Parts: sequence; C-alpha cells; structure tokens
Amino acid sequence: MASLLTRARVQHLLIVLVGTAVAIVVTRDVPYILNRSFWLDESWVALTVRYPLADLPHLTSSTPIGWNATQRLFEPLGEQAQRLLPLIFAWLASAVAYVLGYFAWDATRRIRILTGIFVSAVVICSPFMLARTDLKQYTADVFFALLVATLAVLAERRRSRAALYTLTIVSSLGMFFSLTVVFVAASAFLALLGAAIIRRDKRLILERAVAGAISAASILLVYFSLYRQASVGALADYWADYYPSLSALPTYLVSRSLALTGVSSVPLQVLILVTVAALIISFVVLAFREREFVMGIYLIALVLAVLAAGVARVYPLLNVRTSSFFLVSMCVFAALALARLGVLASYRFVGEKRRGIALVAAFALLIAGAVAFSARDFRSNVISLEDPRSQIDYIKTHWSKNDIIATDDAGAFSLAYYWPELGGRWVASDKFANGFHMTFARSSGVVVAGKGDDLPSLLESAITSRHATTVWFLSTHHLQAPYVSSTNVVDEFGARRISTGTEPLYAVRAATLG
Repeated sequence: MASLLTRARVQHLLIVLVGTAVAIVVTRDVPYILNRSFWLDESWVALTVRYPLADLPHLTSSTPIGWNATQRLFEPLGEQAQRLLPLIFAWLASAVAYVLGYFAWDATRRIRILTGIFVSAVVICSPFMLARTDLKQYTADVFFALLVATLAVLAERRRSRAALYTLTIVSSLGMFFSLTVVFVAASAFLALLGAAIIRRDKRLILERAVAGAISAASILLVYFSLYRQASVGALADYWADYYPSLSALPTYLVSRSLALTGVSSVPLQVLILVTVAALIISFVVLAFREREFVMGIYLIALVLAVLAAGVARVYPLLNVRTSSFFLVSMCVFAALALARLGVLASYRFVGEKRRGIALVAAFALLIAGAVAFSARDFRSNVISLEDPRSQIDYIKTHWSKNDIIATDDAGAFSLAYYWPELGGRWVASDKFANGFHMTFARSSGVVVAGKGDDLPSLLESAITSRHATTVWFLSTHHLQAPYVSSTNVVDEFGARRISTGTEPLYAVRAATLG
C-alpha cells in the first residue's frame, strides 16, 4: 500500500480529494447542516432507517434504495448525522468534475490540471449544488452524472474493453443510488456508439452496442425489481406542473430557465442565462470540430433525453431539485467550453514565450470568477425553517401520560422520527407522494388528521377514552395547528401559544375541547 501511495497518479488523486473536501467544508455551513431539524421532505426519508431493509422497496418512492440503505451508516452518529451523506456526494462530485476536466480535451498536462481545477470550482460553487444540503439524493444524482460522463470520455480515449466494462458496471450499480442514471447512461452509450459509427470502427461498434444493451437490461431489471412497486399516482400529481406538453415546451423552457436563475443571488440573470446557453452550443461545436465526438453527442443526447422524459410525463423537467444533475452538467459543459476557448485564444494571440504565464493568469481569473459568482451564497442556510424537533422536545419535557398530541400527516413523520417511543408505523398508501403515511396506536395519544378528516370528532373520542388533560397541537408548514386555525381555539378556548422555534406549538386544556 505504501508503494502505491508514492505513485504520481495516486498522489495526484489524493491532492484532489483533500482539496475538494476542504473546499466543500469552507463553502457549506456544516455545523448548521448537521444540527438543523429535518423538514417534511427529509423527515420521511430519515425515518426509513428505523425499519428493516426488506421494507425499503415500499418506502423509497422517488428516493433510491441505495441512498436509503447508506443512511443507516450515519444514523448512529446523531439525529441529524444523515445529512453527511449529501455532503459526501457533493465532495465526490467535485472531485469527479476535476477528473472530467482533466481528460476532456487533448492538451498539455498543465492545461489539463488548470481545466480540472476550474471545472471542479464550478461544481463546488454552482448555486444548484450549494442549495442541495438537505437529506435527498440530488447530490448523488450529480455525482453519478459526472462519473458516467467521465467514464465515457475515458472509454473513448483508451478504447479498451476494461474501460467499457467499468462504464457498464458503474451505470448499472448507479441505479441503486440515482434514478437519473437512466438518462446519463443512455446518453453515454449512444455517444460511444455514435463515435464508433462515425469512425467506422466495426469492433468498437459491436463492443459498445453489446455493453449498452447489458447496461440497459441491468437498469431495467433494477427498476422493475425495486422501484416500480413504489411508484404512486400521487407522486405524478405532485410534479404535474413540471410536465409540459410538446406544444408548450418552448414557452415552458424559457419561463423555467428564468425562474431557475433566481436560485443565485447574483443579478443580471438573463445575461448569465444567455451566456451559459451560448457556451453550451459552443461546446458542441468545439467537440465536433476537434473530433471529440463522444462529448458532443453525449451533450445532445442528454438534452434530448431530459426534454423527452418531461414531455412524456415521467420526469419533472427543470425542477430545481430533481434536475440538479442536469443543471450542474450544463454548468460543467459551459465551463469546459469556456476553458477551451481560452486556451485556443492564447495559442492564437499570445506568443509562445508568454503563453504559459498567460494561461495560468487566464485560468486564475476563471476560477476566481467562479468563486466570486457564488461567494454571497457560501455557507447560506437554505434548509427549510421548519423546526418540529423543538416542538417535540418541549412536549417531551412537559408530557403527562394522558396527554394528546394532534398533528397532520406531515407532522406525523417528524413525530415518528424524533419520538420513536410513540411507536409510529408506516402504512402503504397511493394517496401520498412518498407512497406511505404514519399511524400510531390509540394508546400513544397521537391523533393524526389527514385531509378531509374531522379533527374535532377525532379529538373528542381520544379525550374521552384517555381522560386527557392537555392537547398539544404540533404545527407544520402545511397546516399551522389545523384545529387551532380552523376553529379559532386561541380565542375561544384559551390555547397557550408556545414559542419553541420557528413554528408555534399550542397547548389547550382538554376540558375545553371535549
């Protein structure tokens, strides 16, 4: 092992891993991330670690099983420690971005290193990555998208079966962690096959066609074995606004692209959007001009695949979360185009003696620009301000055995996670986007009011059976203490409004409700 670590390549990789890790820690508010209460879309994901692995196919919905399973490694470290997982994938994605930048263009080692640093900086500083610190798989989507693209480039450069096999295996295994692998894997193999056809290399055409077929079969096998049963109609309804029709697609793309520029706090969003679009087009032109067919075809195929999936209503098109892999990929290709244009300009306009200094200076400006672009968003606290944990901790401290807790389906996930002793149980349901909801035994004192439920009647029954003295109303972002807001309990029944965090907790004497 010691001898391996002395090799230049391994040392190079270690430097990249350490450098990107430091950059991730510097640009993210790690203490805040690891202490902030889970919000609704996180709490049900975090909750899955409390149930057997065999239950995961029923609990995953849009969250990959590998992601859910890996969360279990972090759960013993603390209630919020699972958020280390998106940070780790953000780190790995930035490291892979360096490798992609290093191998993307045929150039000198110095230019490759500078390009790699620039592309990695773009990924680290991308507003679409800075915003992804919650317990969802979107940084894993980015990692596998960049990894598959990198392996496709390496397979084309080396044209070896080993490189092709590696791409096949990674794209297949990636489905356990990222469902969007289906887009990038299909684009990668189409790009490799297209490049082989352009070069009329019969051996490569056959090998790449077979490898692509194996990858497709593996991905379909994983999907139908593990994910199909968790697909629910409520999830499609949830994303309905992100499924444009073919006729509305042009208008939709413009409006969504402009909306996405609001993720960054930098002004001149329209100018930035036009610049990125121009650079992406430039990338395709450069790729074909320099006979880097794989990269050019890959980008075109990826764009078409994502657009087709959105129109076919199987993928939420240009949603800031689900499209993280696509948006960051576009930033990467724009960065690669900008880097290449800078290199070509230096060769054309700068003399050979000064070219080395000019290149270093140019890349230093590019890297500084990437950092400056998002500097205002570094260490920003973008996680939802919901704080059910503070409410639950307060109730725990002041709990009497006959008390009742009232909440809605959203709050039930948080209640089950932060107070496992209440014995929350999951029940499969196609009425919920995540495919299940939580129930509690009558003896727990928890009353969950779903949509359309008659909460007053539910409470009256619970109060009578438990001889309750106090009813606690747990607030969520869906309903601010539903019974309180709908019947004006604060005024009519003298409810106490307790400030425990960002959301109010209410306590009412049961005698006034029963």
